[in-house]
Order: sequence, then C-alpha cells, then structure tokens
Amino acid sequence: MYLELLKRFDGGKSLKELDPIGDMEIEFDPETDEMDIKALVEAQEKVKEECMKPAFKNISQAQIEMFKTKESLKSEIQELEQEIKKTSQMIMSSDLVNMKRVMRRLEMLIKTTSLI
Repeated sequence: MYLELLKRFDGGKSLKELDPIGDMEIEFDPETDEMDIKALVEAQEKVKEECMKPAFKNISQAQIEMFKTKESLKSEIQELEQEIKKTSQMIMSSDLVNMKRVMRRLEMLIKTTSLI
C-alpha cells in the first residue's frame, strides 16, 4: 500500500500540504480570532493545572482512619477466605480417605489403586 502511494504521488513530491483553515473554508480574522485562541490556550492550561493538583486536599483525618480500617478489614477477610479454603480441603481429603476405606472393604477398590 505504501509503495502504491509512492507510485501515485511521485515518491511524495507531488503531495500537497493541507492547510486546515483554508481547506476547510474556515473564515479566520487574525485580529479577533487570535485573542480567542489565546484565551482557549490559557483556559486549557488552567484546566491542566487543576487536574495536576492533588485530589485529596479536602480529606479529613476521620476519612483517612476509615480508609485504613477498611484496608485492614479487607486483608482480614482475605486471610479468613484462605483459612476456609484450607479447612474445606482438609475435610474433603479426610472424607476421601474414609470413602477409600469403605470401597476397599466392599472390595471395589484394590489397595494399589489410587482415586486421585
């Protein structure tokens, strides 16, 4: 595709540079519109400055403490969930041992055979 474009436009030499104001037929008065552009640029800079300021400027100490307690509760919940998983696995493994014993007694399972 790139090579095709080079062929069509003599290696890029015959390409015309686009002028956004002229090609889109925008009426531009340098005296009045220049001021508008400056105002827009200044407004944009103000917005950037506002965005760069820290957002947590008005947070109270109570809110910080609440956040810390929330984080500690989250970690405690995760630890409890891990404990629940471990204990459920232990219960399941003991149940599996009991099931294997019953199956051996019923002669449905040979000692050398593994269920896992």
